[in-house]
Order: sequence, then structure tokens, then C-alpha cells
Amino acid sequence: MVMLVGLLTLSSAFAQQPNIEQYVSMFESGQQEAVREKLPELLRQYPNDPGVLYLQALLTTDGAEAVRQYQKIVDTYPNSVWADDALYKVYKFYYAIGLYRTAELKLDQLRTNYPNSRYISGKTSPETAGEKITETASKDTALELPQQEAVPPKPATDVAAPPTSLEQRPAPVTPAPTAGKVEPAKVAGPFTLQVGAYSTAANANRQKAFFDYHNYPADVTRKVSGSKELFVV
Repeated sequence: MVMLVGLLTLSSAFAQQPNIEQYVSMFESGQQEAVREKLPELLRQYPNDPGVLYLQALLTTDGAEAVRQYQKIVDTYPNSVWADDALYKVYKFYYAIGLYRTAELKLDQLRTNYPNSRYISGKTSPETAGEKITETASKDTALELPQQEAVPPKPATDVAAPPTSLEQRPAPVTPAPTAGKVEPAKVAGPFTLQVGAYSTAANANRQKAFFDYHNYPADVTRKVSGSKELFVV
């Protein structure tokens, strides 16, 4: 009887667990808004469930905030079935913004702590996805802007030109009078600049994360052009 009660209690607990795989599948198939509507209810019922917290991070549009949530899952719930997914997201974030050394450390952690993860042994491995980290990366590097070219100085002449005769000397040029100092036109601001349009929210958020990391405020806006859905940064 005791064993039967224990089995019933255990099966009831499993039945009450949220089906995170279903929501992740919906998110990846483009049903982000439907998943977003369910999130508040899931957070109320399962506030400490690592799967629900992973779903919350997945729906977070601020890349820097999302990576903090993913890292919290890795640190707080290292034995969760979602820990390797969260760690892979952290790796992807640092790789996307150009911090290759940090990304390499996260990938090493993924290989060491989760050797059976589908991101390491399966077809979604970073290497098979064409994202292998450069072996020579020895420090964090971000996008570098081109340096301004130096203007070479004019060569100095060692010998002065001989004086010309009065007939050869050009007449002095008198500058035309000016009405006054011309002030440069003032341009009102602030401005926004569109830097890209993407077919998926994930790619748009990756670009947004790059600018957020470098303290340039960026937003992702969903736009529909005809039958095509775009995510504009």
C-alpha cells in the first residue's frame, strides 16, 4: 500500500510538470506571441522551475538581460535538463558579440560538464553549425573600427627658390570682403538608425545584443511587408 501511494504521488508530480518542450517547439516555429501569453501563468505556478525560467529567457528581447537569465539557470540548476541549453545560449551570445575568448571558455564548460549534450555530440554541435571558434583566439576581442589614415607630411625643400623680378612677381590678391562669420547649420536630434532587417527574431536579437553590449541602445521591431514578416533592428 505504501509503495502504491508513493508511485501515485510520483506520477501526479510528473503530471503537474509543465511541458516546456512543447512551448520551445512553438517558439521555434514562429508562435512567440502564443508562448508569451502563457508565460505569466507558468511563472505563477512554477516560479522556480528551470524549464520555465529557460522559457522566460528565451522570450526576453534584451540580449544582455537574456544571457544573465541563462547564466543563472546554469549556476543555480546545473543538473537540470535545461542547463546545457542555457549554457549553449550563453556561448552563442558571447560568440555573436565578438568575445571569442569568453565564448571559447563557455564552450569548454559545455564539453566538460555536459559531454552528452546534443550541442556537443549531436547535429546541432557548434562545429557542425559552422561556428567553430578560432584556435588562435587568446583574449576577448570585439568589432574593431578602422583606424583613420594618417596624412603624410609634405616634404620640406632644402633650397629656397630664387627671387623673381618685379615683372615676374604676381599681383597681390585681395580677399573678398565677407558679410560676417558663417555659423554651421544646427541639426536637431536625436535620431534612430536602422542597421538591419532579419527574417527571424533570434537573428535580430543577436544583432541587438551586440549594440546593447557596447552601450548603444537598440530595439527590435516586428514589421510585415506584404506576406513577409521582418524583425528590424
